[in-house]
Amino acid sequence: MCSSDLFDESNGLPQVPYRFITPFNNAPHVVGNDSIYRADGTNWGVIAELSFENLSSVQGNDENLVIVAERQVSTISRDYQATTLSNRSITNPVDAIIANGLFYIADEDSGLLAGSEQGFESIMPSGPNTNSIHRFKFFNNALYALPGGFDEAKLPLGNTSGFNQFEHSVWRATTDLGLMGNFIDVTDAAFDTQSSVTYYATFGNGVLEVDQNNNVTAYNSSNSTLRQVELDENTTNTPITCITHSSEGLWVINYGAPTPLHLLANNEWQFFPLPTSRIVDILNTTNYLWMIVDRTVGGGILVFDKSSGATRILTEQSGNGGLPSNSVLSIDVDLDGRLWVGTARGVAIIYSFGNIIEGPVDAIIPIFENRLLLTDEVITSMKVDPGNRKWMGTENGVWLFDEEADRQLQNFTVANSPLPSNEILS
Repeated sequence: MCSSDLFDESNGLPQVPYRFITPFNNAPHVVGNDSIYRADGTNWGVIAELSFENLSSVQGNDENLVIVAERQVSTISRDYQATTLSNRSITNPVDAIIANGLFYIADEDSGLLAGSEQGFESIMPSGPNTNSIHRFKFFNNALYALPGGFDEAKLPLGNTSGFNQFEHSVWRATTDLGLMGNFIDVTDAAFDTQSSVTYYATFGNGVLEVDQNNNVTAYNSSNSTLRQVELDENTTNTPITCITHSSEGLWVINYGAPTPLHLLANNEWQFFPLPTSRIVDILNTTNYLWMIVDRTVGGGILVFDKSSGATRILTEQSGNGGLPSNSVLSIDVDLDGRLWVGTARGVAIIYSFGNIIEGPVDAIIPIFENRLLLTDEVITSMKVDPGNRKWMGTENGVWLFDEEADRQLQNFTVANSPLPSNEILS
């Protein structure tokens, strides 16, 4: 193959523009605009007609020829059979190779992707694959950043970011569970420590269950008590806003459904009526579920007695919650068993749950520096740390208080910390 006349028409190679040359299947291959040619000794022959245009990359090895064209990635096997990869993460590929059985794809929209037909993940500098985080969850020694899946009108976003996991000082993004496009708009996650099963809530495709062998089960209206909901005249799906795991099983909020509260326990589903179906967050304690009611339908906190099924909505009304505002944005329970409530007008604490369903309830508003605690702040997020300190995210930075919230420990802003913005979302 050193002859100077090997690459001309006398050897079967037309004098047309050739864009790529690559080894494949133990022979050189060249690619024109409409055909692939293979060298066989001193002669060339057409081994495949190309049905696509706008080639951007052709890479070969002994086993496969990888072609990138027209926003898709295709492979040609040694017997010259073509297969096109189908994955939502592959949107604008420009180059691709196969190494050690894995595809590596350079995509202008998704960055560097690695994986197989079963799924792809993004490879990028350690960090989430999106700046928009709806909710954080920590379980199984890892932090999960969930991008969310609905707008203010509670319509699906079509968010393909999947979820991001921070473990061993490294972020890893998962955008596909082999579900051919159904792993979108991820709103929440929960973990069963007994079975090592992870659950993911999606705003449209129900709940996904992933066991420790990465087997995926999708729960929706066809195989559970979950129901489809008509969110508007153009959108009907199975929206899940939040989930939490407890000793009873997995609690699920099917937003907008006639019976919005569901329980998965021992592979059996149950459902429970609530006075409202517009629930955006859920917190589990020993005897009660605490649910944040959507502000667009009045807001407040819906309390559910797990033993009796009795419910009550706590509001800013005196004797019926006494909250600073019906616009509740965050809740958490501290190490002393007190419920801390973040609202659009500061913070409140519910100390006792004894009469929470039927008796008079008035939250306590903490006093700091002779005024109501953060009464001028929107408390967008709240978390109690292992030291029983209270972390409060606002639209003006992060505040850290001691156990009783009567002593400020820190106030982090863009001016004194690495925060990129003072507006804390989660």
